[in-house]
Amino acid sequence: MPRKPRSARRRSWAITSPIASACPRPARQLYKDKGIKIKQIFVQHRDNAVTKDQEAIYFFPTGSAEKAVIELTDGSATFSVLVHGLTGRVELRDGELNNVDDHMMRNALGNKGAERDAEGEK
Repeated sequence: MPRKPRSARRRSWAITSPIASACPRPARQLYKDKGIKIKQIFVQHRDNAVTKDQEAIYFFPTGSAEKAVIELTDGSATFSVLVHGLTGRVELRDGELNNVDDHMMRNALGNKGAERDAEGEK
């Protein structure tokens, strides 16, 4: 049987929850066909979330990065991508974070630091 041309083949690309690998069937997924969008981005150098325009997350030559949370959605499911500052490690979590400051205000040891005040200063 001849192969279909690449453009005619339907590709199903998905972002899957990390707990899905431990489950017999995936818990939740984001599907490219539905249109994956960035819902909002929280970065360390801004006080509020960015929901439109462009935003930068700074990665440094030493392997560290600016702390950030990126929420991805396809309209039905949401995943949060956490960027850890000291190591630049990226972590995928199922759903939105209840409190973004739980990630943004932790120090290198994982202990919670000072809370932000109303003006967004530390």
